[in-house]
Amino acid sequence: MSDRLTQSKDWNRARALKLHEHFSAVWLAVSFGAKKGAELERVQRLLDGMLIQHPGGETLLELSWTTINREWKYWKQGGRDGQENPAHERRPEALLLAYKAGCGGHAKMPRGLVRELHRRMTLPKGGRDKHGRSPISEAWQSIAEDFKARKPLPGIDYDLVPMGAEIPWHYSTACRNKPARALRAGGNRGAAAAKGVSAYVSLNYARLRRGELYTLDDVRLDIVCIDEATGNAIEVVLYVFMEVGSRMIVGYVMKPAAAIRGEDVDELLAHMLQVPGFGIGLGYVTHILFERGATACSEAAQALLEGITGGRVKVHRTGIIGGVRWIGSARDQAVGNAAGKAVIESFNRWLHYALLHLPGQRGNKFENQPQSMGEMGKNSFFAKGGQRQFGGTLVDQAEQLAQFEIASGRRVKLKLPMLRLFELNEAVRGAIKRHNTEPGHEYRGHGEHLQEEVAPNVWQDSAQAAPARRSYTLHTAEAAGALSDRDRAIYWSAWQRVAKARPDLDRHAVTARVLGRAVPHKQLSRPQWAQLLSAFAAIVRDAKSPQKQQVDTPF
Repeated sequence: MSDRLTQSKDWNRARALKLHEHFSAVWLAVSFGAKKGAELERVQRLLDGMLIQHPGGETLLELSWTTINREWKYWKQGGRDGQENPAHERRPEALLLAYKAGCGGHAKMPRGLVRELHRRMTLPKGGRDKHGRSPISEAWQSIAEDFKARKPLPGIDYDLVPMGAEIPWHYSTACRNKPARALRAGGNRGAAAAKGVSAYVSLNYARLRRGELYTLDDVRLDIVCIDEATGNAIEVVLYVFMEVGSRMIVGYVMKPAAAIRGEDVDELLAHMLQVPGFGIGLGYVTHILFERGATACSEAAQALLEGITGGRVKVHRTGIIGGVRWIGSARDQAVGNAAGKAVIESFNRWLHYALLHLPGQRGNKFENQPQSMGEMGKNSFFAKGGQRQFGGTLVDQAEQLAQFEIASGRRVKLKLPMLRLFELNEAVRGAIKRHNTEPGHEYRGHGEHLQEEVAPNVWQDSAQAAPARRSYTLHTAEAAGALSDRDRAIYWSAWQRVAKARPDLDRHAVTARVLGRAVPHKQLSRPQWAQLLSAFAAIVRDAKSPQKQQVDTPF
């Protein structure tokens, strides 16, 4: 061990020896034909976050992919750039860090001053630099002027500062302590600007299997109808049960507002999980997503459902937003988090548009309610004598006719200016049927089909597969007509595996050989699609095991 190594700090020497040990193993592996990149990546995953023991204690080793490549370069050349020593090539001395102990040095910027810098940089001033944000120099200049004037600043003790001294930190230090971009944009220009630079999670449901995820949510219809039992105008709420993988609406419950209870949700859940073509997946877990703020299944029903299925069903609940209690004020109303159930929220908007032609529209909120509806949703009667406050409105006339019909023993059937509850139910049923049968939702052959995964995310009927290789039982429904976006994605994913296994093959030539003629991928039928996927899987399988290549393989 050289003098330079022995005279270095314990933690520095321990770090250099640990890296040298693994770099020597990588050098030996590369000399026998291993890939240097793969070996360095393995070392980086192994050492990052490792605690190194040394006489002075222990040190946490932090190594990014950039750092491990840089240290590998220094290890081979015998030191840092400009400090190369041929005697230190592939030696631990080349990995010693050239840190120098400071003689007092500059004190770090106090946390209180950093927070003050953040506050001044996020004031609602509007954007001024090219990125639409308040510049750092403006906030730092104001802090420097306050420091020179000895104005109160968080984290600064002026008893330790000579009179007339300037702030002891450079502008570059302020730049290193600046707040996040989203925080600056939100403070300077508002939430809309912050949203554009904030991190977000993108959800992709393309790989969901049938019956793997269901979601439920309630939606208030923007329509007022007549309850045929009482003759009164009522608002209606729909509780929808959606299968997320296909976006199909499996079922729903429709009742007057505030009439849906937990028992209705439990009954809906029990019936919808038995609908032919859906149900619970065999071989994978079925997830059911509720909104915590809406009516969800009871805790007892959840425990029963998860218990009797042996863990094959998992119930989840999204969070709610709002509900903040400000000091001295009443608590805000909590509302559902639309981002937690965006799939079904998009259907709710489509449903409102699909029912927009029906009479009795009340608008999406009270301010948008037509005058013909009167004060629906507020008091409809005077306190004295029960006289109607808004006589002559659409609601008033419809209620009078409906109650006359009830009083006559239903001997007469009147035509009302508004829909009855059962008529609205038929309209909703027809709209949902159109939603389920439009492109992307059209399925036929509902029933139970045994399928197997012949390639990643590629499924075939079990009649075409060996019984020993059956891995799942899916409640599927074969799509009719043209291929869906998910089918095309599966096609391209399968071909990428073929191209990786057999770069010499041409996709158009393979298609022509399998189908007997050249067919563009956008014009493939489902039988042709399945035939090509089967051929792709055979090509990949034979490329991986050429010694077991079967005679009937077309390639």
